[in-house]
Amino acid sequence: MTSIVSLDTLSQFQSKMKCKTTAFIFGKGPTFQARPKESDTELYICVNDSINQIDQCDILVVNDIETFEKIDKEKLYLVPYLLLPERPHTKNKPQHEKIWSDFRNSFEPWFQGSYIIYHLATTPKLSPSILVLPSMCSGSNTAVDLVVKYLPTISTVELYGVGMKKQFQYNEVFLKDNKHNSVYNDEYIGRIRSHIEKSCQQAKRTVIFH
Repeated sequence: MTSIVSLDTLSQFQSKMKCKTTAFIFGKGPTFQARPKESDTELYICVNDSINQIDQCDILVVNDIETFEKIDKEKLYLVPYLLLPERPHTKNKPQHEKIWSDFRNSFEPWFQGSYIIYHLATTPKLSPSILVLPSMCSGSNTAVDLVVKYLPTISTVELYGVGMKKQFQYNEVFLKDNKHNSVYNDEYIGRIRSHIEKSCQQAKRTVIFH
């Protein structure tokens, strides 16, 4: 039976996460670093195929369904939670016809954990019981939204490969799996970073960009 974290089961998810005090969010930018987990109090959130370089990922964030083509399927076996929009994007664009379960063949049978289905504001909301995450910037922003809105025990958010303007290409470890370099320019990276800083400030969480 498929296990889904929703508003109805949120307290159970939060209970499992209550020992976590620091969230580490891994993107694919030039400052990405495969940091080893040092404590059970650390929550590891991987955005897209950054999971290919990270051990002990707790939550995988995917907004665009084609991303699964680049993800190591052995990693999917090991991750406990998959954060997906109710209506995932396809080819980097919103679509209104299919919901997440219509794309199961993209991630099952490899993924065997619990789904965290959320409303992505680029499409109409269908289910009243799913989580609502307001950002429409990037998967990294979605990850931050999840932390600051639904995980109250986390006091610090640290990001690797996210929101750094000095360069806007992917870290070299991801270039072989991405036909095109990052499409993010400095303006867009600024929006990503600004949203993260504002969200953490409003929720009174410390944020650190590496």
